Amino acid sequence: MTTEQRIIEYMTNYEPHDATLTDGCVTYHSTARTHRSYAAQLINAPEQSMVHRTYLNRCLNWLRLLKKNNIELYNTIKN
Repeated sequence: MTTEQRIIEYMTNYEPHDATLTDGCVTYHSTARTHRSYAAQLINAPEQSMVHRTYLNRCLNWLRLLKKNNIELYNTIKN
């Protein structure tokens, strides 16, 4: 699995608990809403475009921020 595929998988199949998160001067008032928004933008961007690459990098940074703040992701797919 490539790094891009892993990022897309974590953004679409997992979700954090809803919380407020502050990173420097930026405050995310809803981690769940931000996660869903970033995932939707990534999925709807044309593949192999600069926009897709930009959203992919932003999602990677988002996932790193969640990990840094000990916010776990939970699988949203019901088996």
